[in-house]
Amino acid sequence: MTWLEGIILGLFQGLTEFLPVSSSGHLVIGQALLGIQAPGVIFEVLVHLATTLSIIVVFRRDLSELFGAVFGRGARTDPSRIRGRRLLVLIIVGSIPTAAIGLLLEPLFLSLFESTWAVGWLLLVTGLVLWLADRLPAGRKPLEDASLADALFVGVAQGLAIAPGLSRSGLTVAGTLARGIRPEDAARFSFLLALPAVLGANLLEFSRLLDSPPGPDAFTVAPFLAAMLVAFLSGVWAIRTFLGAIRRRRLAVFSYYTWVVGLSVLFWEGLASLL
Repeated sequence: MTWLEGIILGLFQGLTEFLPVSSSGHLVIGQALLGIQAPGVIFEVLVHLATTLSIIVVFRRDLSELFGAVFGRGARTDPSRIRGRRLLVLIIVGSIPTAAIGLLLEPLFLSLFESTWAVGWLLLVTGLVLWLADRLPAGRKPLEDASLADALFVGVAQGLAIAPGLSRSGLTVAGTLARGIRPEDAARFSFLLALPAVLGANLLEFSRLLDSPPGPDAFTVAPFLAAMLVAFLSGVWAIRTFLGAIRRRRLAVFSYYTWVVGLSVLFWEGLASLL
């Protein structure tokens, strides 16, 4: 891998991971239509680690409250510890349906990764969800007042977004807004709920790496480090850009993009089937 390839792939990972355009859908499109192949498991582990750090940096205050709620030594009635415990419970409850859907529907999801037709249609669905989310009335309920049913609802949305073409961030934000949560808190919950899912994916990739250790030539230090740095920086930028779009209710901008990409994929596939 060259420096340029590392930078391009790192940028691709950082932007599509957090903007509501479906990183998995773009991966399928890139492999099927553009001939882009992933450099290997070790590269995937490193760039996913970099984007995980992006979430940690942007939401470090929320994560500090979570750790304080669990390991803090202050009074149990301290407001920050109460908020942290409540948020932790919501994240745990929201993660349960995500894990269940991933395990139960794994064969279906794997088959969808083989179909660019499916990705094209699901990108259109993502665009519709984002467009409708922009037209929901602004919620006023703070995240601390969210119910367990709210967390389960958003967790189901995240689980369904395992399918390539469905955006995880898009569906979880739309689901949180649909439950009447304030837009700024909808964004917080979406990305904090992503952490267990992303860390779980990282552990799965790492286990694959241990099962089949790469040879000495699989790791090229400088390009891989460049990819990690670019993935981290572009991930931070993408998260903050998406947060701004949610606050300003500009999700429809991303819906137009996913519609264009989805229709282009369907047109390309239809044309290829005729030739």
